[in-house]
Amino acid sequence: MRALVMRLFLLSLLFSRILLFGASASEEFTVIIDPGHGGTHVTGTHLLKSNSSPNNATSPSGLREKDLTLELSREIQSALESEPGTKGAPAIKCILTRTNDWNPDFSERAKVAAEATNPAALVSIHFNTFAHGSALGTVAMIHCKERNPNHEADLRFADGLAASTSGAVRSFLPRSPVMDSINDYHIHDGTGAYLFYQMAKYPQLDAVPKCFLEVEFIDRRDVQKRLLDDRSETFPVIAKAIADYIAGYLREHPPGSVALSPANKDLDY
Repeated sequence: MRALVMRLFLLSLLFSRILLFGASASEEFTVIIDPGHGGTHVTGTHLLKSNSSPNNATSPSGLREKDLTLELSREIQSALESEPGTKGAPAIKCILTRTNDWNPDFSERAKVAAEATNPAALVSIHFNTFAHGSALGTVAMIHCKERNPNHEADLRFADGLAASTSGAVRSFLPRSPVMDSINDYHIHDGTGAYLFYQMAKYPQLDAVPKCFLEVEFIDRRDVQKRLLDDRSETFPVIAKAIADYIAGYLREHPPGSVALSPANKDLDY
């Protein structure tokens, strides 16, 4: 009888440890940072709405967007995982959709988010160009309202993220404005951004705030000089602003705390 009692006690202890570790794991939020572009070749296809280009923007000195996005994303990852814990707020783990110079297509990038433990937010990092250096500023882009059940929360998240990023950018480029967040209607002749299309395949990601963040227009000599030439100084400041905003947003709006709208994800793309 004593042996049976001891065996039951050991089993209950083991079960309690499993529950304890499971609860501990569930208290960690995962933020997915997507360094835009990468590699040397186009991946995916337009037919499958997974096409990803290796690079779009280039600075006056020849710095490539794909390299800048990865460099800044690594800084953001470090800053997020250094965020101080607070009572009642989960720890933050950050994963990147790519960690070197390769180009996952958008179905692969979305899969990284879908397979993450407790995905809490996704930001795709990009840099911009426009009409021979005629534009300046930080802008975020979200999925269109008609297909996005989390549009209201995405807009709030994107507006705040762009404002925080812009504040950091303006410490080096005082003239740089923050722009209103935009929808993705103009992408791919009205079909929208392929990353959002691929993420919509996973219902568990519907309530995850997500956006593209175009940090700045890099086809300008003032951006080159003040923001890109000394990235060891500028990128950590920008990354910390992004990380602080994301961490603060998740403390105030934890995943699942916002009601979804009845968006029509079956609309013809």
